[in-house]
Amino acid sequence: MKKLGDAGLKPSSILESLKKTNPNETILATISTIYAARKKAHNQLLQGISPIVHLNQTLEKSDFTTVTKVDEDGELKGLFFCHALSINLLKSYHHLLLLDCTYKTNKYKMPLLHIAGLTGANKTFSLAFCFIAQETEPYYDWALECLLTIFTSNQIPLPDVFLTDREQALINSLNKSFPNSTHLLCTWHIQKNLVTNAAKLIKDKDLEAEMIRHWNNLIRLNSQDRFFSSFETLASKYGDKFQEYMNSTWLPVAEKYSNAWTCRIPHFDHRTTSRMESAHSFIKSRLLGPNNSFTAVIKLITNALEHQSHEISAQYHQEKINSLKYIGNIFDECHGRITHYALRKAQNNFTETARIDKNSGCNGNHHIRTGIPCRHQILAVIDSGGKIKPSDFHAQWHINVSFFFFISFHFSLSLFFFFISFFFLYLFFFLLFMGWWWLGVVGMFIFGAWVWESLV
Repeated sequence: MKKLGDAGLKPSSILESLKKTNPNETILATISTIYAARKKAHNQLLQGISPIVHLNQTLEKSDFTTVTKVDEDGELKGLFFCHALSINLLKSYHHLLLLDCTYKTNKYKMPLLHIAGLTGANKTFSLAFCFIAQETEPYYDWALECLLTIFTSNQIPLPDVFLTDREQALINSLNKSFPNSTHLLCTWHIQKNLVTNAAKLIKDKDLEAEMIRHWNNLIRLNSQDRFFSSFETLASKYGDKFQEYMNSTWLPVAEKYSNAWTCRIPHFDHRTTSRMESAHSFIKSRLLGPNNSFTAVIKLITNALEHQSHEISAQYHQEKINSLKYIGNIFDECHGRITHYALRKAQNNFTETARIDKNSGCNGNHHIRTGIPCRHQILAVIDSGGKIKPSDFHAQWHINVSFFFFISFHFSLSLFFFFISFFFLYLFFFLLFMGWWWLGVVGMFIFGAWVWESLV
């Protein structure tokens, strides 16, 4: 039962598993029995020491980098933790980070600041977590200083962009800890705020829907002059109170959400933190509800991160050895080096080159914003008779795998492959030993070239 609990199963699932694995026996246990056994096991685990002391002992023996914050009475006020697997991902994908708080994850009712990044396959990965006693600036200062230490101690470049909702205390702390990074506001959260205030200030469903449509067009404008003109029209259309709300709340921070400014920022077309909701769900699904101790939460999050890391690594190694079909020959040098997600986006731009007016200029915004060659760049390469190179893509889209991990994964795909490779290596050495050196040398050269092509 302990093993099933450690694996993240809920008590109901544990009971069902016991019944299925012992079909010929009468299982007298109930849900209450499972909960009682878990509590007893937890108390035995503590062995008379406090939960906080036990938590620190557990973390010291784990692969987490952790920092705790306690008050004068020794009461836990903050707990920051970041797994080694997440740090390895951060080394390649540190350019954009998303921050958001989630709740109901522990019995101490402390908010959980969830920090996530984006992989080159456009997937979210959980980087770090921080329980804080309050969502205030001093606590955010402490949490972000802990995050900064992760970057500096591992010699990882600082993020180019942070994306958050409009939590002013968090924004102030970001400006202090990461002054050279760009901060963007989540347009999804802004729209939710607009809908809430429109219900109070406009009070007409049709006009509210019209306002939201205007807003969605407004934030996509690529000219600052057109933005200000359209913003003024929108703000003044629905009454004085709505105009005051818009001018005081959203106009002063326009550069943090409007495409007229953000088009020159490498955010890879990510302007919302809505994907964090699914990241929260991924973690919460392994926390078994709000009544867990910190020690249980740490153990279950470890399971979640190991699963996450395996999924990301498996996808990358598959992309390393499997080329995309129906991709233009102009991208030949990018197969196995650029993620499939980015190559598909580039292929879409390649298709659009047929509709380009060759007299039109290129402002470079698309390439800066997405990190993917735009249709004008691709057309220029076509006209020159060249090929798109991996260096034409932002580092965010490069496939980065370690040599030893790749070998391990590659051979684990098939035991048959391992034995075939071993057989051919043995054959080449046998040919050399028997004097047929030219066959052995040629064979080893071909085999080595194939391995090298797969790895680089």
